[in-house]
Amino acid sequence: MEEENDKYARELEVAVRVVHVACALCGRVQEKLLATTNDLIVSKDDDSLVTVADLSVQATVSVVIVEEAGGVVTDAGGPTLDFSKGMYLEGLDRGIVACSGVRLHEKLIDVVYASWDSSNL
Repeated sequence: MEEENDKYARELEVAVRVVHVACALCGRVQEKLLATTNDLIVSKDDDSLVTVADLSVQATVSVVIVEEAGGVVTDAGGPTLDFSKGMYLEGLDRGIVACSGVRLHEKLIDVVYASWDSSNL
């Protein structure tokens, strides 16, 4: 039975870590919102509130899952996403790139730069 419990130990460790990170992020963003303004709170079709915290948590969980599966998620210019820079990822270079591995990511970043170099983006 102990072998069965150890079978998913890594997955459980990752799940617990991502929940802790997501909860801390959500708490920080919500505190900031409540201290300033409610302009950043929107409603969904069912009238439940969606805040920047909800969207931030979704992004954080998604990034951790992709990275734990061996994928790479970065700014479109190549740098690692820095969630400590604020709730809008200030300095984000026109988007986010997510790939299944390092080699594909490197090729895609090269294509992004080639596209930027050939246009006025």
